[in-house]
Amino acid sequence: KLFRLSLITTILTLSGFLFGLPWGAFGVAIAYSICRVSFTLPTILYVSRYSPLCPVDFFQILMKPAIASIAAAAGLALFSGWYSIAENKLIELTLHGLLFLFLYCLIWFSMPGGRGSFVEILRLLKRVSRGVGD
Repeated sequence: KLFRLSLITTILTLSGFLFGLPWGAFGVAIAYSICRVSFTLPTILYVSRYSPLCPVDFFQILMKPAIASIAAAAGLALFSGWYSIAENKLIELTLHGLLFLFLYCLIWFSMPGGRGSFVEILRLLKRVSRGVGD
């Protein structure tokens, strides 16, 4: 089942690459982005068809991180338009990343149940890093 899905998405992604080639790297990047975004919902529906996890459950799980990510990106876009932190682009990128992380955590913590779900994710990450069987 997953092999068939992978084969279809690979063929469609390669077709998208070919379509984007006349516009160079930018066209290929846009084509890839469009393919990834347009395959997300059909892939979730296809994979969850024979699973106890339904698509609504999947989207409920992703709601808090998605809202926090979109809001943090909007905050970063608004904030970064007013200043230039550093002449060095690598330093500026690093500082923007730290600001995004700060906004992301602040927004997630401020949502109902956000702190509890964040702590649970940290607990799961600790278990995974130690090894599940330990």
